[in-house]
Amino acid sequence: ATILAVVAVGLLGRRLGGDRVGLVAAGLAAVYPALWINDGMLQPESLLALLTALVLLAAFRLDEEPSRPRAAVLGGLIGLATLTRPEMLLYAPLLLLPLVLRRSELARRERFRRVLIGLGATLLVLAPWLVLNQVRFGRPSLANSQGSVIAESSCASTYYGRFIGYQANCHPDFPLPIE
Repeated sequence: ATILAVVAVGLLGRRLGGDRVGLVAAGLAAVYPALWINDGMLQPESLLALLTALVLLAAFRLDEEPSRPRAAVLGGLIGLATLTRPEMLLYAPLLLLPLVLRRSELARRERFRRVLIGLGATLLVLAPWLVLNQVRFGRPSLANSQGSVIAESSCASTYYGRFIGYQANCHPDFPLPIE
């Protein structure tokens, strides 16, 4: 994913400022440790960097020609980015909607259709994960952590006593022996 992210960042730079900017952007992305260090730790950040660059490229394409297929592509990429990190769903109201709704040359009904196509593509990509979580947990959920970091590290032993400031496993079923 990192190599593809470098290419996508280069293409985004090229789109924004020409060939030279694209090459500089790709070069910087290639040597930027925060981009490639996560590969060895099996973290989603490399994939998220790729998807973020692709979302932005698709947004530029939709802006230059607000067609239905381009709205669907942007919506699908937003769905994929959301599967990587749930907060990426914010691309839909903050990027997709304004790009389509601001197009005054399109009839209101057509703008609405393109928004629905983009949001439908997002939902289509998210649907298998949402259905799986509905079956497994009894409710649809985008995230798999459900705030476990906060739940497992926010208790009295984290804030008071000899181990103040350290993460203490506060989960009642798996407590850490802290005195």
